[in-house]
Amino acid sequence: MGEFKSKKTAINITAIIVAIGGITAFIANIGQIKQNFFDKEESSSSSVVEPVPETNDSSSEVVTEPPTEIPTEAPTEPPTEAPTEPPTEEEPTEAPTEPTPAVPAVTYLDTLKIVDEHNLSEVDGSAEDTLGNKYAGHLLKIGWGGENDHGTYYLGGKYKTLSGTIAVDNYNTLDTLMRLTILADDNEIYRTEDLPRTTVPFEFSVNVEGCEWLRIESAELTGAWSVNQLILSEWKLEE
Repeated sequence: MGEFKSKKTAINITAIIVAIGGITAFIANIGQIKQNFFDKEESSSSSVVEPVPETNDSSSEVVTEPPTEIPTEAPTEPPTEAPTEPPTEEEPTEAPTEPTPAVPAVTYLDTLKIVDEHNLSEVDGSAEDTLGNKYAGHLLKIGWGGENDHGTYYLGGKYKTLSGTIAVDNYNTLDTLMRLTILADDNEIYRTEDLPRTTVPFEFSVNVEGCEWLRIESAELTGAWSVNQLILSEWKLEE
C-alpha cells in the first residue's frame, strides 16, 4: 500500500512537470500563433473579390440622348472706327522774353535851378541855328560876346552822363568864333573846337559820375562884342 502511494505521488509530480512544460511551451509559441493568425487574416482580406452587380437585360440597352445643340454666337459686326479728328495745329510757343533793361532816369538841365549864371538863360519858345534848323522844348542859350559867360548847377553826385546838342545861334556874325567848356567840380571834362557861324550842329556825351558841381562856360574868341550865342538843345542828365 505504501509503495502504491509513492508511485502515485511520482506520477502526479511527473504530470505536473509535463503540464508546466506544456504551459511554458504554449506561452513561448503564443506569439508565433498570433502572428500566423494575423497573416492569415490579411491574406484572406486581400483575396476577397467584390461581387460585380448583375445587370438586367433591359438595362443593357443604350439610351442615346439627342445631341445637344451648341448655341451659335450671333455674328459680330466689325467694330466701327471712330471718326478721326483732323490734327489740331499746335499753337506757336512764345519765345521767352528777355528782361527789359531798366531805362535810366532822365533829368533835363533846364529843369534844374541855376545856382550861378552870367548870360546863360532858358529859352521860352524856339530857336534857330545858322543853317535854318529850328529847336523847341528843352532849350538853353549861353553867350553874349564876352569871355566870362557861364552857368553853375548842383548835381550832388546823382548823375552819370550829360548829353545834348550844340549849335550856333542864327544871330551870330559871320566872323564870330565861339568855344564851349564843361567843368565837373572845377575839372575840365569837355571842350569844343572853335565854332564859327558855319558850324553844323553836333551831339556830345560826357561822363559826370560823382560830380557835385557842374559848370558850363562859353567864350567869344574874336572880340566882336556883339550878340553871339550858342544853342544848347535837349541837354539831359541820366542816372
